[in-house]
Amino acid sequence: MGREMPVGTNGRKWERRKHQRPRELAAAARAEFLANGFAATRLEDVARRAGVSKGTIYRYFDSKETLFEAVLTSQISPVLSQVKALVESWSGSHADLLGLVLSQLYRRIVSSDYAALVRVILAEGARFPDLFGIYHRE
Repeated sequence: MGREMPVGTNGRKWERRKHQRPRELAAAARAEFLANGFAATRLEDVARRAGVSKGTIYRYFDSKETLFEAVLTSQISPVLSQVKALVESWSGSHADLLGLVLSQLYRRIVSSDYAALVRVILAEGARFPDLFGIYHRE
């Protein structure tokens, strides 16, 4: 017989990943935005990549723009949290701290998918000005 899948607290399989769904949707959206850009990314394609229906996306995100914002947040928030912790615990010189922060930001942001997402914003920002606002907020 096959392996039993874990289930939610009331026995329904679909509930076991409900709390993970926004992160899964953002990961699928990130892949679509990187492959197709903002304008050409369709929520149907994000849903297919995530293995859900298009309606599921709307349970968690109001629009493609809010989904894009979640993608940016998922990329930058962990990095900024680490930088903040480093700054708060630093006891050395400001010059050394600045060098360390810049090198970490470069390593974690510039050489990652985040840089590609910034290129999407720059390439399509004229047609979608809200993308610049999302980027600025994040």
